[in-house]
Amino acid sequence: MNTILPKRIAVLYADAKHEYFPSEQVYISEVEAKDRTAIVASRLQKMGIDATTFPGNAQLTDNLKKYKPDFVINCVDSVYGQEYLCATIPATLELLQIPYTGTGVMGMTINTNKFFTKNILEQWGITTP
Repeated sequence: MNTILPKRIAVLYADAKHEYFPSEQVYISEVEAKDRTAIVASRLQKMGIDATTFPGNAQLTDNLKKYKPDFVINCVDSVYGQEYLCATIPATLELLQIPYTGTGVMGMTINTNKFFTKNILEQWGITTP
């Protein structure tokens, strides 16, 4: 099988700053996630792929326009410490027409809205706490 891999991949992570998170434990979890994205980029580089990491923040659009990735691995689970802002990442990628991993805007929006998710589950007869 002859698989064609992307030449440039951006790996995105949540921008971790103490002031974004309610506790040290949550902050450390985000820092660890950033470290894991660096490992992913390193392994891609060993495969001969030009890979780098970027934080999911206000500079993301500019960073992606400069880097011009063929593909993005989206590991962002919060923006400025807020889960509900995660949908801005796939929205940005769709606006820039860059293929990416993970759920799209609608899925991310539903996933981070507990009230809406609960209503959908209950409509399908799935009990929730």
